[in-house]
Amino acid sequence: MAKPILTNLALWVIAMLIACDISLPSRAKISFRNDVNQFISLDMLDVLVSKNGHERHFTTDDFGLENVTGYFATGTSGEITAFVKIRDGDITVAEGSITNQLIEDYSLNIIIVLSAVRPDYGCFGCGRYAGFPIDPAYIDSTVFDGEVAKFDSMYIMLAGNWITNPVDY
Repeated sequence: MAKPILTNLALWVIAMLIACDISLPSRAKISFRNDVNQFISLDMLDVLVSKNGHERHFTTDDFGLENVTGYFATGTSGEITAFVKIRDGDITVAEGSITNQLIEDYSLNIIIVLSAVRPDYGCFGCGRYAGFPIDPAYIDSTVFDGEVAKFDSMYIMLAGNWITNPVDY
């Protein structure tokens, strides 16, 4: 006789979840990767994240070990936009933004990369990216395998994974 009670309880719980439109939370974090440009540092970074009309400003103090922020809640619908600016005093060294749709049960990583090549090369779980020029006075050049590589771009890249059932890369 216990089966009908459990079945009825399970049906009631499912009905309540549907009626209340309970969704699984989503989150995001911001990473800054600069392994190559000696003229640009984390303390020059200014990031504003806008999600569904709410804004949050990130500065150097928000970045911890390995230049990554902690996770912050994003909501599960609408859009999230990251506006990134690198400044040296009053000089804007580079700036740009990227927008992404928010979805349920997703962990998004907004990665700011200074590089000479596409940032998604060899990256699993990476999605879209946008590139923005760096002020010529702040371009760093180095030699790789006898060729000069100019680190002339700031990329904002989106990477992510499901929270509940993550994909193993």
